[in-house]
Amino acid sequence: MTATGISGPVTGNVSGSLSGSVNGASNGKIYFNASDGIVASIYSGNYDIYWNHTAKTLTLRNSEGTWCHYNFQKMAFGSLNLTYESAASNLATKVLVTFADNSDACIISFGDESNTGYCTMWLQYSNSKLFGHYIKY
Repeated sequence: MTATGISGPVTGNVSGSLSGSVNGASNGKIYFNASDGIVASIYSGNYDIYWNHTAKTLTLRNSEGTWCHYNFQKMAFGSLNLTYESAASNLATKVLVTFADNSDACIISFGDESNTGYCTMWLQYSNSKLFGHYIKY
């Protein structure tokens, strides 16, 4: 069965995957196993979050040189171990998060100054693996 438009509630079991976007927003899953790479990007790829598994860092990369707004919250193993930052940067690279222990986690949001792209990601680190999901517009 193929549907071109659905109106109203959808109930029952749903399986498969969503391709494309809904009202301009798209989502995806993140999984790196002892490898480096781009976690997510916006603004035609001019801004991205890059994962370096050796250094255990998440870096905001800005190839445009314009202002990129970001905020992150890192939750680390142990009680009251929370880091938060909200700012803007026009630097080419800005390390946002460094993981130290298994179960460390973070939420990162970033967007371009012209309000044409935003991304929020939820990530966790464990045993050389980085995994989570994102939604971007």
